[in-house]
Amino acid sequence: MTATDESKDHLIDILKSYTTAMFITMEADGTAHARPMSIASVGPENVMLLVTSVKSPTVANIVSQPIVTLTMQGSTRFVALSGNATIVYDRTPIEGLWSEAWRIWFPDGKTDPDICLIKVDLDKGEYWDMSGTGGAAYMIEAARSLALGRKHQSNGSQNAKVALSL
Repeated sequence: MTATDESKDHLIDILKSYTTAMFITMEADGTAHARPMSIASVGPENVMLLVTSVKSPTVANIVSQPIVTLTMQGSTRFVALSGNATIVYDRTPIEGLWSEAWRIWFPDGKTDPDICLIKVDLDKGEYWDMSGTGGAAYMIEAARSLALGRKHQSNGSQNAKVALSL
């Protein structure tokens, strides 16, 4: 396995730990619009699926400008992704991915006519991972910099830019 393959696998593992992403599209006036969205799945072939309403302005944004950005953040892990989005109206994946947590938006459940998926074909990603021993080293170095009154130089995190397009 190459370093690139390891970085890609690590990125996919990190992605699978998130349930929500900030999903960023472009408005008609050229401004960016970010909103939190539920992640339905991170699948093979570098595809991420998110759930939304057919009537959502997000759908119109994707139809007019399908290039999107997603970000995820935890206390020690951070991810930024970009890709091309399309709307999936097919009921089969919706039924297979259904989560009862979505019922607050779709009261009729997986058969709700208002539900659809956003499929994002990911092409680029970057992650910063300060968990595990890398995170401990970061905290030690940060504390040392603080105690000595110096600017912190080392980020101590695992960081990689990953090409995801096939």
